[in-house]
Amino acid sequence: MLSLFRPATANGQTTGAIEGRVLDPLGQPLSGARVEARSPSLQGARAATTAADGGYRLPGLPPGSYTVQASMKGFTIVQWTTQVALNAMSTADFTLELSAEESLVVSGLTPTIDLRSAATGTTYPATVLRRIAIIRNYADILRLQPGVQPDTAATQGRAAPLAIYGSTSIENLYLIDGVNTNDVKQSFQGTVLPPEAIEEVEIKTGGYGTEYGHAVGGVINAVTRSGGNEFHGDVFGYYNSQAMRAEVETTDQDVLAAE
Repeated sequence: MLSLFRPATANGQTTGAIEGRVLDPLGQPLSGARVEARSPSLQGARAATTAADGGYRLPGLPPGSYTVQASMKGFTIVQWTTQVALNAMSTADFTLELSAEESLVVSGLTPTIDLRSAATGTTYPATVLRRIAIIRNYADILRLQPGVQPDTAATQGRAAPLAIYGSTSIENLYLIDGVNTNDVKQSFQGTVLPPEAIEEVEIKTGGYGTEYGHAVGGVINAVTRSGGNEFHGDVFGYYNSQAMRAEVETTDQDVLAAE
């Protein structure tokens, strides 16, 4: 018998998802209810109809803040505001009340914890990346994670020399828009992008699945910024005067060490 084996590949996720259930006032599932999600990060709207168990799922959503609305004829309209994180599942459950006026809207905020994931780490949105003190390399945000320390081994160019829980920096996996960007020769961080180009960074330091076969240390999964329903833009700049730069003193020992 001939068996074909396909090696595990690291498929970086570039989106998240929302799921939940729609119930009536007695806690019974509502089949056929319409659930719709809108966000400045999403072009148009994403909608689904609940199944027999009242469940729904909205996959493939770009990271961002979403308004999720559930509606059904003869019931109130309920809205939740939820945050969709990169490679994570947000939960938005609804209980629709009987109402003679279908225009009545009940709104609230859902929790942002992904109860399905056992991975350890943190997700950083663009609002954090643009305001926190990191170098001109989005991967520098990794320094905020527990278990991360500088890697004293040889590094390459502007790559972030950061080790996670004892693994070296070349054992980390760097994904941008779902593509493996590790250096092909020595597996350093191969692509350096400024924080302004990144929409969200997901960092996994442990407990991640076997699909990340290359990684022994951590997984740094980033998605770049893209358009949505709103027309907007921003301008940024950096200024570093000579007065703010430290003077580097070169000694004879430094020259001998360089030779």
